[in-house]
Amino acid sequence: MSTRKDIAKILGYMKLAFPNYSPDVTSPINTVDVLLDLLGDIPAETLKLAVRAACAEAGRAFAPAVGEMREAVLKLSVSALGIPNEFEAWAEVCKMPKYMIRSRIEVDEDGKEVTNENGAVVILEEQLKWSYALIERTALLMGWPEFPSEDESLPAPLTPQVQVDRAHFFQAYRAEVSRMMESEGELPVVRDYVLARRGNATLPPPLRSGDAARPFGQELKALVEMMQK
Repeated sequence: MSTRKDIAKILGYMKLAFPNYSPDVTSPINTVDVLLDLLGDIPAETLKLAVRAACAEAGRAFAPAVGEMREAVLKLSVSALGIPNEFEAWAEVCKMPKYMIRSRIEVDEDGKEVTNENGAVVILEEQLKWSYALIERTALLMGWPEFPSEDESLPAPLTPQVQVDRAHFFQAYRAEVSRMMESEGELPVVRDYVLARRGNATLPPPLRSGDAARPFGQELKALVEMMQK
């Protein structure tokens, strides 16, 4: 994780990159303290590389803000994970067999079919897996294995229904990627707070006429659970 020394070096780097940048480093609670609080959970080397990338953006005239630095870190992390784009994800969904099993005939080193003791050709079955959880989650949300409704892998023009299915999948997949990025980019203290609130929340019995109003968090949870029924 980044230390106070790392943050101070980053500030010095941005001051050199942007002469108009004048952070407060003398007050009792100064820029170093604030950046350490908001960026200290990020590994130092990752943060330094993200700051360099943010500073080098075309047209940038001012030092990147904290949110922009965290966004740059997130982009680096996503790029490192090699998450497929929506076209690659769609292709995987279309090619995935319904039972996630691929069958093939076993052949020997000479390319000849292998047979068993009864003379029958040996069929090998391979259990397939989704390349990324994001693709699997989106596919299941859209109704796979009954989705897409038609097989796009067939050598035929895209039918209107396949075009609709693909557009819906693209939209859902982008939403899942955005949700993942938002979650990964959250400050640990914010994430811990949300999880603590979620774990401690209890659903009281429904309000009756004359009952006192419930706290907002409990009321919101009650509404969510009602909608899920």
